[in-house]
Amino acid sequence: SSGINAECPLRPGTVYCRYEPVHVQVQTYTLRATCDNLMTVFVDGVEQKAEGLTQWHKESKIPVPSNFEVIGIKCVDNGVVAGILASLHDESGEIVVLTDDTWLCTQEEEEDWAKPGFEVDFEAWEEGDIIRKHDGVKPWRGFVGDISREASWIWTKDQKIKTTVYCRYVPV
Repeated sequence: SSGINAECPLRPGTVYCRYEPVHVQVQTYTLRATCDNLMTVFVDGVEQKAEGLTQWHKESKIPVPSNFEVIGIKCVDNGVVAGILASLHDESGEIVVLTDDTWLCTQEEEEDWAKPGFEVDFEAWEEGDIIRKHDGVKPWRGFVGDISREASWIWTKDQKIKTTVYCRYVPV
């Protein structure tokens, strides 16, 4: 509904109408995420603090409002294997978002890349490249916290190690 009172007459003369805004209840989702090795998480351009951001074998839990516009994850890889893994859950635990090829990733940091309204240059950004599902198999050996088993480890297509990758998700 547009929020406009449908009984507002469309006749000549003085017309009195009222606007009734539609209020949407904002929930708090939980982002469960990790990256191999050092992670920084942004929600609508604001850096989030959480435990485990520097420990890839532990999940970081970050509250995210249900009306978020963009989630950004910066990951610095120190070598061997690189990857970002995350799942976003609503208040009942249902999956809202998973790391997969719907995320866009790049190795080039751009100003405001994690903010709403950022215009992606598709020459520099690519779909997140799926390395493998969160299946507990090498090279990560085991599951990370309660991150969904449906999530995938992602990176840029070249899967170059010892790099920094920036990935963002925008709901459609």
